[in-house]
Amino acid sequence: MITKDLTVNNWSTLYKKTNPAAAPEFCLIGVITDHPTHPDCRIIITPKIVGKRNGKIVVSSGSEYTLGAPDPFYGEQCVNEDLLLKLKEI
Repeated sequence: MITKDLTVNNWSTLYKKTNPAAAPEFCLIGVITDHPTHPDCRIIITPKIVGKRNGKIVVSSGSEYTLGAPDPFYGEQCVNEDLLLKLKEI
């Protein structure tokens, strides 16, 4: 688990299938900044989203991500849909 503040910009969501026998996992994809092991502006796909905590997205590894600006195309398709409103507080 990474404890440093992580910000994902130009983000969108996707379903990632890691195991053919399991359901797809709901994840974030975007450009990361302030990551301790990845350079800034690297595109990442997070582990499975499990909820939210203090306004941040929490993934199965325990890392928390602050959402920056969404991908412009994704934002147009999801007008008035706030990812944080839909997630359960953990």
